[in-house]
Amino acid sequence: MHQGSNSRRDTRRTRARSVFHNLFKTQRYFGNRELSRSPYKGAAPAITDLMGRQIQVMFTTVASCASLVEAGQLRAIGVTSAERSASFPQLPTVSEAGVSGYAAESWYGLYAPANTPPEIIDRLNKSAAKAVQAEAFKRLSVNEGLVMVAQPPAELDRYFAGEEARWRKVIKDAGIKAE
Repeated sequence: MHQGSNSRRDTRRTRARSVFHNLFKTQRYFGNRELSRSPYKGAAPAITDLMGRQIQVMFTTVASCASLVEAGQLRAIGVTSAERSASFPQLPTVSEAGVSGYAAESWYGLYAPANTPPEIIDRLNKSAAKAVQAEAFKRLSVNEGLVMVAQPPAELDRYFAGEEARWRKVIKDAGIKAE
């Protein structure tokens, strides 16, 4: 995972706020390294700087870098998910690469207004479950580095609550403050 300098201070930059900003902060937390962050307006300028060696490493999506990795222009180091990516099965997870317990994933949920009738929620859930099984959707998920799952609403609620609790602990333990 570490490339370059042997010093305890590594200059690493990420491209966006949100989950990538928190990934960066938790990288310091989990990897016991002091890091600095430089925001970018999208993946393209950050990748340009990475290829030009103005920055040493970045977090980004499979979709934004797959063709450059396959062409040998960028080197993928690992995936931040708990399991290996179907798009790059040869890449270790960050946890496998030595930062034990590290897992950080972006995820999406399908939501409706709180007062939506249960029969409508059920119909939406069944339609979404059918959609993620379609071949076109499966190809898209591999190309984009996504894992598609369709589960009942209660399972999404449970997952969301677990993620919220986990990230609250990481933020508290790492001393991350709102900016």
